[in-house]
Amino acid sequence: MAQAKTAWITGAASGFGLLTAAKLAQSGYVIVATTRQADARREQIIQFISHYTQEATVHVWELDVRHEEQAQLIAQQIIDLYGKIDIVINNAGYAAGGYAEDVPMQVWRDQFDTNVFGAVQVTKAAIPYMRKARSGCIIQISSISGRMGFPGLGPYVASKFALEGFSEALRLEMAPYGVDVVLVEPASYRTNIWDSSLAQLHTPDDSPNHYYVDKVLASIQHNGATAPLPDPVVNLIVRIAHTAGGKRKLRYPIGKGARTVLLSRMLLPWKAFERMLWKVIGVDIRRNRHGS
Repeated sequence: MAQAKTAWITGAASGFGLLTAAKLAQSGYVIVATTRQADARREQIIQFISHYTQEATVHVWELDVRHEEQAQLIAQQIIDLYGKIDIVINNAGYAAGGYAEDVPMQVWRDQFDTNVFGAVQVTKAAIPYMRKARSGCIIQISSISGRMGFPGLGPYVASKFALEGFSEALRLEMAPYGVDVVLVEPASYRTNIWDSSLAQLHTPDDSPNHYYVDKVLASIQHNGATAPLPDPVVNLIVRIAHTAGGKRKLRYPIGKGARTVLLSRMLLPWKAFERMLWKVIGVDIRRNRHGS
């Protein structure tokens, strides 16, 4: 009888992470679901997964991805219990918002600590074991914001661009060892990232950017309210996990208009793309540029 595969999922208390844990458990994976509030969320996570399958082996362990030693300890615990790490899904993250001049430097640092350095630390904890086994897959939950900028989301966009660059370099490094690195790039889906993160937009009362921030926030809120459920993204992650090693692509954009927007970003002159983006947001940038 083949040994069950293991999947380590960060940010597993909600959204893509929780749903992915349930779907992979349903397909026979041993689940290591990590979250910063493991004691408070353990029963909730296990109960949620039990709606999908009663047969799963699920560990809910505490991990703040900003702490390197915690990530290394969890990787070692998985090896001690199961001898291998088959899949790592770097899902932990949040979105910091505001115009660049209004966002305090500590917020920029915090954004990178979680979205970038957190993913790097978890990945670094797992890859020595994957390299020795000459198999495995690291799935980075990125965003189409990692391929194109958006006003008012500078810290988040920058962190996802950094994650994309790191992952592209890492894929080349790990290819000789039979380890795949994959980027999943969702457009807008109905998760709590925008409600929980953008509720704390960094815009001081005396900011000169209120008009534009309000327009951007309204656009984001509209997209969030009309976004589809996250199931297609979760199903894609599960499909990638089940794909044979060496056959996985680097990038998987997914969501309404994702491929069209990314193709437009690549093919259109920047000025044309810029006007198109501002039109979607509801601002005539040419008129506002002259103070009209």
